[in-house]
Amino acid sequence: MHIDESMAKRVPDGLCLGSAIEPAATKVPARRHIKPSPALSIIGKAPQTLKGRVIGMLVSDGADPSLIETLRAAVKKQGASVKIIAPQVGGARTCDGKLLQADQ
Repeated sequence: MHIDESMAKRVPDGLCLGSAIEPAATKVPARRHIKPSPALSIIGKAPQTLKGRVIGMLVSDGADPSLIETLRAAVKKQGASVKIIAPQVGGARTCDGKLLQADQ
């Protein structure tokens, strides 16, 4: 039982499972000294390239459009793409007052 005791009694009764409340499982202490597993490493197995990846660019009002385009071109040159992420659905206004459409 890891929940409120009154709820732990009502739920089994409502499901006609009887009213026996099982004690909580004994907590197992966390292991502190575990060696990293290369087989489970996402970063270690990932290719060292941007090719085929999507880069999320977080922008807000006042963003510099030339900086955004420079980054977008550099990412494209590496074979990746950019998704613009803005704090509002419509996008963000750049420092020159233009609306930058957001993908997310």
